[in-house]
Amino acid sequence: MPIYYFPDIDDSMQMHILNNVLPQLPPTVHQSIRNALENDRLRRMPNSFLPPVRQGSPDGKKGVILIGDSWNMRHPLTGGGMTVALHDVVLLHGFLSHVNDLTDWERIRQVLHRWHWNRKPLSATVNILSVALYDLFGADGLSDLPSLLDDPNVILFR
Repeated sequence: MPIYYFPDIDDSMQMHILNNVLPQLPPTVHQSIRNALENDRLRRMPNSFLPPVRQGSPDGKKGVILIGDSWNMRHPLTGGGMTVALHDVVLLHGFLSHVNDLTDWERIRQVLHRWHWNRKPLSATVNILSVALYDLFGADGLSDLPSLLDDPNVILFR
């Protein structure tokens, strides 16, 4: 039986980012990405759901704002990441339009705190629907859906 060598995920992902992703991004972010790849560990995450963490915290990355799936990943079945990203842009535009100096990270932190709580109703709803639809479409049959079968508010056509 042959033995296959799989390169470390960090090495192969780093090469992919450098060779395929970086050339497509604005030159102004190239050095930041190179620095991050040299100094930070790449992490693998499941593709079904990743809860949001507070951005703008003292231990967060100064100058970085994540939106949509890059901040709070959900299953791609619903396309909810784009919905949330567009909603994030609308909210952030409103909040950031009142900031005179975008290099004032202390002021940006305050904005990110308000934004976190203002985006929550839509992002939480999209996340719940994403997980529910993933479970529904991924089920092999009704036996995989006991919570739906027991819920009197759910009507299933048999």
